Amino acid sequence: MSEKLSFYLDGLSLREKILLGVISLLLGAFLGLKLAQILSFWYYDPQNLERFSNEQGQILKLSSLKEEQKLNLNELEKTLLKFKIPYQKQLDELYKLANAKHIHFHSIKDKKIEKEYFISYKLELEFEAEFMKTMQFLKALEQTNIGLKGLNLVKDQDKKGLKVMIYLDLLVLKAY
Repeated sequence: MSEKLSFYLDGLSLREKILLGVISLLLGAFLGLKLAQILSFWYYDPQNLERFSNEQGQILKLSSLKEEQKLNLNELEKTLLKFKIPYQKQLDELYKLANAKHIHFHSIKDKKIEKEYFISYKLELEFEAEFMKTMQFLKALEQTNIGLKGLNLVKDQDKKGLKVMIYLDLLVLKAY
């Protein structure tokens, strides 16, 4: 057999021998790939398929959790922006509200308490005003970022008004 093959190859030109070698290599590669496909079919493992589908489900779940965390982070950053307003700016806003409602403070007492991440200011405001002006001021105060801690209303017998004590908490984040 090898003599016949040798005799056949001797009769071919160099170009035909190279072409026959390339065709043999391509045929060998094709048969090797086909054999690998057949063997993988025979050794089919349903656990691998189940594990793969579980991993895909976990990947989808993790990506949805990541998106949810991004949304939560954005909401938290918006909330933190409320606490980055400086103390003086919050006081100015309080004065603007009072002036808009024609309220003049008799006394303002403040107390500064420093914590690890923020500074807390406790304010005590005292003023006299009519009932409607006081209610309008309190309603406007609710719309701000200033936390109302307590309220003391006393009717003034001498005048037609109320003596009001308001206790406020202002929080400001410390600089990083």
